[in-house]
Amino acid sequence: MPNVARGGAGDGVGTSAARVGDAWAVGAAARDGGAGAVLLFSSNEGELLAEDADAVLTSSGGYFGLGLAALSGGGLAVSAFWEPTGGTRAGRVDVYSDALHSSSPAASIFGEADAQLGNGLFVTGSGADETVWALGMAQDGAAQDSGAVFGFVVQGLSGALDVNDAATQLSGAQKLGWFGSSGAAADLDGDGAVDLIIGAMGEDGEAAASGVAYVFLDPPKGSTVSADADATLVGRGANDQLGKSMTAGGDLDGDGLNDWATGVMEAEPGGEVWLISGAARGRLDRDDTLAVIVAAATGDRVGFAVHSPGDLDGDGYGELWVGATRHDGGGVDAGAFSLLYGPHSGSRSFDDGALWLGPEAGAKAGSSVSGDGDTFFLGATGADGGAGAVWGLSL
Repeated sequence: MPNVARGGAGDGVGTSAARVGDAWAVGAAARDGGAGAVLLFSSNEGELLAEDADAVLTSSGGYFGLGLAALSGGGLAVSAFWEPTGGTRAGRVDVYSDALHSSSPAASIFGEADAQLGNGLFVTGSGADETVWALGMAQDGAAQDSGAVFGFVVQGLSGALDVNDAATQLSGAQKLGWFGSSGAAADLDGDGAVDLIIGAMGEDGEAAASGVAYVFLDPPKGSTVSADADATLVGRGANDQLGKSMTAGGDLDGDGLNDWATGVMEAEPGGEVWLISGAARGRLDRDDTLAVIVAAATGDRVGFAVHSPGDLDGDGYGELWVGATRHDGGGVDAGAFSLLYGPHSGSRSFDDGALWLGPEAGAKAGSSVSGDGDTFFLGATGADGGAGAVWGLSL
């Protein structure tokens, strides 16, 4: 049986998890009515209960623990996208240099009013180049809620900072476009430099709020805008929200380059995931995909979470984890995960993968998925009556 970390009453564990050295970090963003917390377990064997955590990180509210990103040397970045220091729902990202042994962050990055800084996090690079990327999909810029993504070089971060201290800022342009609804990174063109893919699930692609995703090759320091992207993927149906989730890395088509995938959670009838070649450039749409993962039933919300684990079976093709929080295989809205093995082409059903079903009705398995070849973290925010759970699965 896989190991599992379980939240306490109302914790909502399952939005995020990360490995910090040999320890597990698990977000409990709904704890104390949405104040939030991060639970750290130095042992990851068997059933881990919230009250047995070796350390608990807390902050000043705002769903602290919604996003987690592991840093080198036992460090951890933690987001609270509604934290109010910078204004109502401004958001905050705390950077810990040694999360298991220090309850105080080395640096705190504060958002601006209503920006929701930290609705997501990801990390690129290592050493002097290690960078934490904070998503702020409601940041006002060119327009209301046009959104932005901020990159902070981790080395030397200290004290209280704001978005003006970012080394890099990428900005959206459309009102209510929510540029920064998701983000991921990988070397897509094989030049050794990390490239970025940013989702804007509220933008108009082929229809209103169909969603758009942007690829930035070798993004520069300083400021850049969505119009400068090297590739643009546009959603198809109104309110489909392409770009709700994002993953990159792993060779999905066997051409030797990393590829990427994005969730189109509201596509009819039950959500989709689009797989895109890392070599694709220019304006792209559904017809340009490598493959499309489709729901087996109406309302499944396929694509709520996606994750590229790489090539697990050694056949030269990368695999893909997909979450569907309203899949009914384990009960109504129990949710499910599907591990789909490559090669990928055409239309593939979510249910054709190796399925991991939510344990009971309302568990919402598929809330998050992350990890590497050693341990994959599978989140279910509704498990145990809303306490939530994260399973650590080794393949």
